Amino acid sequence: MVAQPKQNILRDSLKLFSSGALGQIVALLLLVFIGRQYSEEAMGILGSFLAWSGLFAIGIMGRYEQAIVVVPNDREAWGLFRSSIELAIVGTVSLFIFIYLANKFAAYNPLGGYTWWMPLYVLLLAIFSASSMLTLRLKRYGHLAISQGVRTVSNNLLKVLFGLRDASAAMLLLSSALASLLGLIPIIRFAKRIWHEAPPRKARLIALKRHINFLRYSTPQTLINTALASLLILLIPFAYSISEVGILTMSTMLARRPLLVLSESIGQVYFERMSRTVSMRASLWGLIRRPIGLILTIGLVIAISLAFCIEPLVVLFVGDRWLASAEVILWMLPSLIFTFANSIFNVLPDILGRQKSNLYAQVLMLLFELVVIVSGFWLWDFGTFIPYYYSLVFVEQVLYFAFLLSLARRYELNIQL
Repeated sequence: MVAQPKQNILRDSLKLFSSGALGQIVALLLLVFIGRQYSEEAMGILGSFLAWSGLFAIGIMGRYEQAIVVVPNDREAWGLFRSSIELAIVGTVSLFIFIYLANKFAAYNPLGGYTWWMPLYVLLLAIFSASSMLTLRLKRYGHLAISQGVRTVSNNLLKVLFGLRDASAAMLLLSSALASLLGLIPIIRFAKRIWHEAPPRKARLIALKRHINFLRYSTPQTLINTALASLLILLIPFAYSISEVGILTMSTMLARRPLLVLSESIGQVYFERMSRTVSMRASLWGLIRRPIGLILTIGLVIAISLAFCIEPLVVLFVGDRWLASAEVILWMLPSLIFTFANSIFNVLPDILGRQKSNLYAQVLMLLFELVVIVSGFWLWDFGTFIPYYYSLVFVEQVLYFAFLLSLARRYELNIQL
């Protein structure tokens, strides 16, 4: 029984990875058109909108969608799925109220009227996330792979098609929303069935209380983790221009986002398999050791190779307008190797019940980055700020990687007692 996760994990990871890889190849090819259609300002609005939306989408379900995969009882998992969607609806209404108050009293709003788009987009993200976790629970890896592929490809394809008519920020935001909606189509039938099979409200409330650690620890931890990923784009409009936010957004689309989509594809399978392995009190080390070696080896080779040709590649893909993104990507590459690994294994604290320790680690990382960013804004212009920031982020990601491995090692020692 214990060997089963190890035998099939490569096959199931490849289903999601191949779909994600194919989707990212198509998405990168479409950037050839997007980079020549949209301005730095439009891309800057997109980057800020997605950063804030991602932050809000994490909080409105209390991370109970993660519990859908972890809990041993199917009926309880069905209840958690329905409760997650209900919490998302309540959160969306609360977000409308928050935006109304923010627009009324805030002195500066870099997104202007686009903030009103945010609640419905956040609700869509929440439904997609909960439905993906449910599909993962059902082990419908093929459907999940199709869903992720459709979402990835349609996101950039719609940007190109809409850009032919109106290359504006509104078209960028609309394409992102429609892509998530299209991504739901391959998995929505599972969600509809489970919604009706969920236990009564009283049983769902009991399940929410039983798994309150996801709300208590995983929610702030994931909010902090998301803030860490988006903190620079969230804060940069207050120090530099929206055009420079656009440069960072394009750099992310070219380098960071494709890697994170691929790591998410692999991480979803590892999340389910590591959860099952821990529930049997079996060794995790075999699931961890091999991917770490591959990630570090392949990542180093790719980073060194790109260092010699990043500028002509950026110009080839998105045009001369985005040449400044090449330098951003160059400084980003070393930290991306460890960010990729961390995004696969950052579920270990949830699986091993070490959410509190992870929360402390994430708080320290957030404070560290906040100090780095604010001091960098004060000391440097944008061109000097980039190498300063990403050099320190590399150190941070290496230390967090070591922390995750220490949790796995402690688990190994415990099961040997």
